[in-house]
Parts: sequence; structure tokens; C-alpha cells
Amino acid sequence: MRPAAIGRSGGALLLSLVLGLACAGPAGAAAYDDFIQAVQNSRPKEVIALLKRGMDPNSVDAKGQPVLHIAARENNLEVVQALVAGGADIDRRNPSKETPIMLASLAGATKIVDFLLSKDAQINQPGWTALLYAATNGHNDIIKLLLDNSAYIDSAAPNGTTPLMMAVRGGYVDTVRLLLDEGADPTLKNENGDTASSWALKGKQTDMAALISVKIKSRK
Repeated sequence: MRPAAIGRSGGALLLSLVLGLACAGPAGAAAYDDFIQAVQNSRPKEVIALLKRGMDPNSVDAKGQPVLHIAARENNLEVVQALVAGGADIDRRNPSKETPIMLASLAGATKIVDFLLSKDAQINQPGWTALLYAATNGHNDIIKLLLDNSAYIDSAAPNGTTPLMMAVRGGYVDTVRLLLDEGADPTLKNENGDTASSWALKGKQTDMAALISVKIKSRK
């Protein structure tokens, strides 16, 4: 249920590496490893220098992970800013169908989320969303930020899971309260017919179940 990376075969890994090297552009394959390492190790000045030499800001690592996704996941704001300034696609999806703002939301990288929102990153696409990812780990500041930027509060994963359900699953009482106060629908069901309330009861989260029950009664 929780967001997770998708496994890849050895052949696919090799293909991704070849594609990554192909993205090296005029700088040549020799600079590829330096570029990936600079992104991974949060060295923005080196990233900028390599971009000026012709490195493609949409390069991918050996696992097919775009460099912008790596920087967002690792909470490297300056590297994210450098890559975006260099032309990185902020709405590109990685092999797991995740966008940079989704990974930043999962990691609690508030400043990166704010920056990507300022660049009009998409947040209401079908399927898993940044709000679902933020709720997964109870990142309330990011949830507020996304909602302030018109994120759909009841966005549903492919299996019908909502942000409220993810907050319940993670045991984040304050996040459950926040989402309910902001208007999340506690009566929605996933494909198995479960609601946020039933998840709370199954997990013996009586405080959450009580919060949800009060909200449901207030809606009648």
C-alpha cells in the first residue's frame, strides 16, 4: 500500500545506464559519473559547472532514476534549483511513476515542495499524488502547502486509498485531524470496501476512530 520503488531486471538496469550515458550530451560519457555523484552528494557548484559543459539535466542514473528525482528525494534544494534552471522536466515520472514533487513530499522536503510548486509542478494527476505521499509520512507542513495550492484533498490512489487513509495507516493523529479539519471525506471507501474508520479500528487506533466518528456525525 505504501509507495515503494519498483524492481528492475539486470537487462533493464543496463539499458538505463546506456540511456543515462546517452543523456550526457556534448559533455561526453566521461563526465556522466561525475554528474551523477555531484547530484547524489549535494554538490550544487559542480552540478552547475557540468550543466554548463553540456550535461543533460534530464540524465538518469544506472537504475533509471532521473537526477532531479534523486535531488528531490535527498532533500538537496540547491541541486534541485540548479537542475530546474538548467531545464530539467519537473513533471517527469521515474520507473515507479513518481514525480519529483511526490518524492520531496514523501521525504518531508518542504522547501523543495515549495520551490517546485512555484514552478507549477503538477500535483493533481491521476493515481498516486504528492498529497498522498505527504500523508504517508505525516508531513503536515507539506500537506498544508499542497492544500494551499489547490491539491485535491481526497485524491485517490489506483486502489482507492485516500490521504486520510494513509495518515491513519501511519498512525499520525495530528495529520488525521488536519485532513478532517480541511474537509477530507471520511466516508470514502477503497477497492476493498475499507474506510479510514475501519482502518483505524483494525489497527486499534481508538483515538483516530473517535475523531473520524465525530466528523462523520457532524456531516449528517
